[in-house]
Amino acid sequence: TNITGQVVCRDITIEDSQFPYKLEGMEGVIAFSGRSLMLDSLNCRHGDSELVIEGYIEDFGPEMGIRLRVVSGKIRFDEDVYRALGSEAKKMWFMFSPSGTGAIDHTYQRFADGRRTRRLAVS
Repeated sequence: TNITGQVVCRDITIEDSQFPYKLEGMEGVIAFSGRSLMLDSLNCRHGDSELVIEGYIEDFGPEMGIRLRVVSGKIRFDEDVYRALGSEAKKMWFMFSPSGTGAIDHTYQRFADGRRTRRLAVS
């Protein structure tokens, strides 16, 4: 059986246990088909920060492919961001000691063979 459809998000709030940074007011479309889904410009916020999430998950399971991109022209570098980071990112945080508001463009990819890449641009 192959199920195809979409979820239209209107004022949704989510918080992932692996990245505890609550995203609120989420608006946009999540399309799904079979064992894959597509995130199409989900707009959301965290306090004063504004974010857009896009990407896909292909072939759900242990060999799934993932590409997620999070872009913000207005993100507050505060304690909430710091708490959500992994241990390696927290080390980088102390090297640069960001504060105030800035912009980010973060892409995470996981390939079917398990390889992972991350790219982060901050301004």
